[in-house]
Order: sequence, then C-alpha cells, then structure tokens
Amino acid sequence: MATSAAKGGPKLFFAHYIWHVLLKGRGDLARKAAVPLLLHAYFGPVPVGVTYITKAVKDRGIWRFLKPEELEGASLESLREDELEPMARWLTQKHEDLVEEALRDLAGLNGEEARKPYKEALSDLIEALDRARDEVLNEGGKILAELDISKEALKICNKILAKLGVPEKRRGLETALLAFIVRRLDAVFRGDESKGCWQRATFIAGHALAGYTKLPKRERLAKDVVEALGDTLKPCAVDKYLVIDSKIPWFLIALSY
Repeated sequence: MATSAAKGGPKLFFAHYIWHVLLKGRGDLARKAAVPLLLHAYFGPVPVGVTYITKAVKDRGIWRFLKPEELEGASLESLREDELEPMARWLTQKHEDLVEEALRDLAGLNGEEARKPYKEALSDLIEALDRARDEVLNEGGKILAELDISKEALKICNKILAKLGVPEKRRGLETALLAFIVRRLDAVFRGDESKGCWQRATFIAGHALAGYTKLPKRERLAKDVVEALGDTLKPCAVDKYLVIDSKIPWFLIALSY
C-alpha cells in the first residue's frame, strides 16, 4: 500500500494513511466518520464531542445519523467508540498543508478533477463522503425550512459566507453542515452533563462572535476580571463540543456570524 501510494505523490500517500490507518480500510468506519471528516475538510479542527454527535450509526441494517432526540441526555462517554477514538483525536488537530489538501480533495472541495488520482484505490471512502454530503444537504434543507428562514436572511447568510471567503458553490453545504451541528448541539446541551455550563457556553460563544480564536488564560487577566467571571473561566462539559485546548474551532466562529 505505502509503495504504490508513494508513487502517486505525497497527497495520495496521506489519503491512504487516512483510509488504511485511521479508518483501517473499513467502509463502516468511513460511514461513521464521514460527516466529521467533511466538517474538518470544510472548517478545520473539530472538537471530539462534535465527532461523536455527528457520527452515523447502523440501525437494523440501515445507516443513519443520530437523531437530536437520541442525544438529549446523552453524555460524551456514552457516545464514545473505541474504534473511532484515533479518528476523533486526529480530527482535533490541524495537520500539514498537504494532509489537509488531500482531505479537501477527497471531500470534493477542489472539484472532481482533483479527485481522480484517488478514485481507483479509495472509492469506498469517497462514496461514504458523497453519501454523507447528500444526506447533510437534505437534512440541512429541512432544518432551514422548519425554521422558516426568509430569503432575505439567506441572502445575508450568503453575504457573510462570501465575506469569510467561502466560494459560492460551497455555501449550500457549509450552511447545511452548520445547521446539522446546531441541531445536535442544542439537543446534547439539554442533558444533565451540560447543566450548570450555560455561563461557560455563553463565554465561549461571545469570544467566537467577537472573532477570537482562543480563550484567554486566567493568569493573563486582571484580578478584578477573574473575580467577576468566577467559575465561567473553569472548563465545563460544553468545552468538549465547543473548544479544542482553549482554541475556538472555525465552525463555531462561522456559526456566530
């Protein structure tokens, strides 16, 4: 595997690493991790908690996503899977440019032409990503319809995505991915695990809205500020879904806009 992949260049080698090492060459693992992989391809590092609330599950022989009502009251520990842990940890990190570029190729961000070198050997992975994309677009569209978002509001959303540098052809999926995440975050935050974390969640969201990419360290804040914020500065259950080592993921900043 390594020799033939190396002949195709470094990006193909890294794509084989994702498939053979992280996903163990298994279509079922690719199906489970397809949405988290898309999230990383589009927005960069993904918190561990987000990987588990956006994973797919096989129910009576049919693949589907976890429903929001199934996530209400669920803890991260109850959602974890040993076989997904290597991928969940990998998705929290920003990798070298060629690795990230290979994942964007696989996800179709760079067009079908860029996918051609991968299709013969990694067709199962590409198929899993394509299915997940279509399903997210479908569910995301339903969520937006349920929210009865006006055309004017969608135009504003498109303007924001344009300002953030998102190409027009990608905006539909990015909006759908964000709607997909929000629906599941809302559900999991209703559970007992996140009770008492609302101030912390608001603190993180406020920093994301302001465009900050990292939470401030307690020791760098004035004493009176530390006293005023109190327990808000302490990590809470929501951190597993909203931050990565105090860093605010790009998807949350995009959501805040």
